[in-house]
Amino acid sequence: MHASLYPWLAPPWQRLMNYRREQRMPQAILITGRQGLGKRHLAETFAALLLCQEPGQHACGHCAGCCLLAAGTHPDYVVAQPEEPGKAIPVDMVRGLIGKLNLKPQYNGHRVVVLDPAHAMNASAANALLKTLEEPPERTLLLLISAMPSAMPATLISRCQRLPVAPPARETALAWLHTQAPAPSAETALAAAAGAPLKALELMQSGLLEKREQLFKLWPAFAGKRAEPVQAAAQLTQVPLEMLIDWLYGWAIQELKLSQATATPNTGRILPPDRIHEFAEILQRSKRQLANNAQLNRQLLLEEICIAWWRLARAK
Repeated sequence: MHASLYPWLAPPWQRLMNYRREQRMPQAILITGRQGLGKRHLAETFAALLLCQEPGQHACGHCAGCCLLAAGTHPDYVVAQPEEPGKAIPVDMVRGLIGKLNLKPQYNGHRVVVLDPAHAMNASAANALLKTLEEPPERTLLLLISAMPSAMPATLISRCQRLPVAPPARETALAWLHTQAPAPSAETALAAAAGAPLKALELMQSGLLEKREQLFKLWPAFAGKRAEPVQAAAQLTQVPLEMLIDWLYGWAIQELKLSQATATPNTGRILPPDRIHEFAEILQRSKRQLANNAQLNRQLLLEEICIAWWRLARAK
């Protein structure tokens, strides 16, 4: 395993190495797992190995291929990603990619294409890529990365070999976090990141943990009818909406687990379990909307989430 790989990436890395060693490389690999686990890092490290002219267990780092890759000018390494975070991968970008794939690799080795996030492709882009996967070019590997494969067409997924990246054990994640940024907030950050160490590290270094605390102080005010939804939404705009939805969904699931663990599930709970379950479903739909519609009005969606919670809190 490459020295720079995160320790929890050892199992998926071993699968990739097995493909290479046994010379049974798939045409397309779909790397899945929640955000903050290093899926892109895994893909880039494997791409570097395949494009290296003097490979060992990892890329040598000094051959011509490695130097071109480090400079961002390797002709056989292509990345397709949104021009801005949260935007779509348009069909024109995929068509341009397909045009490059019709040419032979320039360095007589592999050609590697990374699509990240793959679920950001719009319907036309996904259909265009599907035709390429049905008749893949020789010596070409497509690495698709997605934290939401459920938002991808089933026909596209069926053409890929799936490679899941699982969260590490809590002890492993905490040990790694303490080597990166020793802080008493590591456990809180890891819980807020649903066990994803890179996401937890981002929370620790960005000040978002404090905003999370503010959120969970504000949220019960809805149930007590002490906060108006649109005003509350205005206070939450500094938190990325995807992260906000993840926080609220994690909180809702925790509330449901606590209600199931008590003999009187409504006692001490903000809302009855059936309403929290309904809110969790609303959050899941909102997350799918974000993944499927890059032109979505995020502020409006945030207000809709707040209004939905406010209405559930007021329902008799």
